[in-house]
Order: sequence, then structure tokens, then C-alpha cells
Amino acid sequence: MEQRDKTEIEKRLKFFLGFDKDPEEDWFKQNATPELVQKIYGYLSKSERNALLKSLLDELE
Repeated sequence: MEQRDKTEIEKRLKFFLGFDKDPEEDWFKQNATPELVQKIYGYLSKSERNALLKSLLDELE
């Protein structure tokens, strides 16, 4: 899949799932506990977990 296609899919998902709304109204952000985040993280495949960690570390830099 080309990057342009991925970007368009991401835009549509954000629109349809309401991610463009005010981040302060985000249910997950307001209600997620460390235990819930850890449980969700555990459901990811090893490659997805590694990609997520890399992405998070890149954001910290």
C-alpha cells in the first residue's frame, strides 16, 4: 500500500471515529488506567509492540 493511500485511510478513520474532536473530550484519554493500557498492549503482536515503542520513543526526542 502506498503512503498516500495510508494517509487517506487515516484521515477517513479520524473523521468517522471522531478523533478530530477536542482531545480533552477523548474518553480513552480521560478513563484509561495503566492496567488497561498494559492489557491492550499485551494483545498486540510482538512486531506491533516494537513499532509502538519505537514511535513513542521517537515522540519523546
